[in-house]
Amino acid sequence: MKKLLIICCMVLLLSCESENNSERISDDNYVRNKKVEQVVLERPFIVEEILTFKNVKDYNLIDDNGKREHIVLLPPSFYDSDNTYPVVYYFHGQSNTSERIRHYQRHLYKEMVSGDIKEAVIIGLNYNNKFGGSFMANSPVTGMWQEAFFEEALPYFEEKYRINGQRSLFGFSEGGHVSLRFGFEHADMIDGIYILAPTIFKDEELSNFLEGETTGYGMAFSYNESSEMLYDLPSFDGSDKDNEIINKWKSGYMNIDQKIESYLNHNASLSKIGIELGITNRNREIISGSKYFMDQLTKNQINYFYKETNNGHQINKEIFLRGITYLVND
Repeated sequence: MKKLLIICCMVLLLSCESENNSERISDDNYVRNKKVEQVVLERPFIVEEILTFKNVKDYNLIDDNGKREHIVLLPPSFYDSDNTYPVVYYFHGQSNTSERIRHYQRHLYKEMVSGDIKEAVIIGLNYNNKFGGSFMANSPVTGMWQEAFFEEALPYFEEKYRINGQRSLFGFSEGGHVSLRFGFEHADMIDGIYILAPTIFKDEELSNFLEGETTGYGMAFSYNESSEMLYDLPSFDGSDKDNEIINKWKSGYMNIDQKIESYLNHNASLSKIGIELGITNRNREIISGSKYFMDQLTKNQINYFYKETNNGHQINKEIFLRGITYLVND
């Protein structure tokens, strides 16, 4: 009887040891334990950062306190080394958040452990407001979001998370437009961009665009602090004043030629420009605008990578990993 009891205890101990050394993965917290070479629950590899941007809080007319929660995905070696890392800033779509990228961390972590994706810090920024989006634009009505990114977010995140100076932008939909705009305007500060189904339109799409809900966009790009609406709408009457308003509306999603011309006049250029489209996207203006954008890149001998899929207007795990891989791998 004693022998049987001893055997049972040994089996139980071995079972517990096996369970303790097995791979246990959480979407929120895990680290590679060097001793047993297993992924075990131990430290937070998804960090929630709550920041208040002064450039937003102090400069808006819509009672925005500038406080947002941002998502930081950390690489496997972060806690066990003094390594420095490239960073990818992820910009979400309109009326959305960066919350979904936390669900990709488990897959991203495995790819980094295997070496298929170079270790990097991924930061999902949140920049929505009660009007559907700030568009990360500088506006005295909705806040100085572009300044908040370059003057506040970058210094804070890159010092805290040991960034090595390699900085890239990944954007979906509205976030694709933000990544393109920031990358082309600040090529001296940005290494690469990956834009997925970006909201970039041909100029002739303006009339159709104005038929939708555009309050937030108007406040961001055609702001007027003295107007009851806090922005101006074009009347297409041909006047100089109205043409000025039209140009403001085009300065966001449109004016593709002007954006490229401005980019070419910079002394710096992006090392990577990646574009991805799902050809079943029901937003046909995004397809035509992106195709026109690529035609102009080709015409001006600007190199880019293009990926076409059968997807619609969406981001998923495969797309997310593809974009990160393109941006951080050599």
